[in-house]
Amino acid sequence: MSLGVQQVLGDANIQEEGLPGDFSTQDMMCDGEGEDAKDRWNPELPIMQFPDEIILPIFFYFSEAAEPAHSCENTPFRDWAGNLRWTQLMLVCRRWCNIACTTPTLWRTIDMRDKISKWSELALIRSLPATIDISFPSGPITEDHLSILEPHWHRLRSLCLRHWTSCALSIFRSDLPSMEYLQISGFSRDSLGPEKGEIPDLVIKSTNFPNLVVLSITRVVAPTDPSVYSRLRKLALDRCPCNLSLAMFIQLLADGPRLELLDLRHFLHHLSHDGADVKPREPPKLLPSLDVLNLEDHPPSSSSLFLSRVALPPQASVRINSIIGQGQDETTISLTTLMPPDRTDSLPLLSTLTHAMVNVGFEGYSITDRPLERSLAKVHLELVAPIMAPWGGRMEHGLNDLISVFAPAAATLTHLQIGGRCDTRRTETWVAVFRTFPAPTYLEAGTDEVVFAGGSRGLGGRMS
Repeated sequence: MSLGVQQVLGDANIQEEGLPGDFSTQDMMCDGEGEDAKDRWNPELPIMQFPDEIILPIFFYFSEAAEPAHSCENTPFRDWAGNLRWTQLMLVCRRWCNIACTTPTLWRTIDMRDKISKWSELALIRSLPATIDISFPSGPITEDHLSILEPHWHRLRSLCLRHWTSCALSIFRSDLPSMEYLQISGFSRDSLGPEKGEIPDLVIKSTNFPNLVVLSITRVVAPTDPSVYSRLRKLALDRCPCNLSLAMFIQLLADGPRLELLDLRHFLHHLSHDGADVKPREPPKLLPSLDVLNLEDHPPSSSSLFLSRVALPPQASVRINSIIGQGQDETTISLTTLMPPDRTDSLPLLSTLTHAMVNVGFEGYSITDRPLERSLAKVHLELVAPIMAPWGGRMEHGLNDLISVFAPAAATLTHLQIGGRCDTRRTETWVAVFRTFPAPTYLEAGTDEVVFAGGSRGLGGRMS
């Protein structure tokens, strides 16, 4: 950006993030000039002479720059606040303002507030005929919202609802031919929701959602139409009832060749199993394009059964979180219960890991790779103690699971970190760790004597 643009933007009376708060400024931008603005709109600056082919990408750069890098990578969720930083550029000069006003796609992202604003109405008009992205970040959809949005349903590209109400059901009775992204993440207490024992069924089918590629829903009946799953790139289901068996659900996932992200929370154990855990073993179903798998709040047996029935590609990262059973026998607590029996075949990435961290505490324990860059971890396994029932936090559990789970990475693992109290009295446990992973170039652990004794024996005297 030139110094001239930076100076103009520095003087602009527009908030950098969120909706512009001063509509008089918007009037100036969109419908006329204020006298104080004329002095800033200097037509002699070289930047004012840029051709449209350069100016438009500058606007789009500003419209996209504030979005978090992870929003399109490893999570299905959109940043709630619409990015309107590009509106600052409308103060550069009248020509730049006119270019923005006549570019519909700049106006497509609209955050609806409790009260319908002049800005929202203006954006709906200026965005014609482009598709639109509508979100409700702070309140539920109302009849007033429906009345101004109804003529635009055919243009709806994405819809994000943070608070669900029965009023919103009318949206899904219409055909939504342009819808690519649907996110529903919560309920309003005074409407449909678990408080009234009602779970809405949107009847998500390919006939009314022919182009859906991202689906993220909470406490909404999961779809069963195979054609819906065949198009999805990202799928997140949180506490969603589903009229499918585990085998049928996995088959639908496998038939979707483009699925890149799968996020399942408190979901798998509600599927009927059809004896899948006792039937003769069938070949696992390949999820060929999967990059991210996240399983949370399932019994360990459900996670293990699911992983034993799918085949993940080498690039897929895996995050599994489960809760230690209330009063569970301590001898049965193990991260290995989250994993499939043949985890080397099911999770080929285990043989390529270079980092490992064990973290043991009273709230539970976890094993992960790349501990300093958690968002980049390829494997994260975690058992969490129930609320008000702290776990003893025995380091021996973590070390034994480290050996069992990460043993395929024995030849590649170079960084090892042990977090928590390293005072397990069994020197043999530490000996087994260092014999399994004999070539760490970075080691971080406690200073207890048993660590040094185990390292000395396990590494053949190379630890000092």
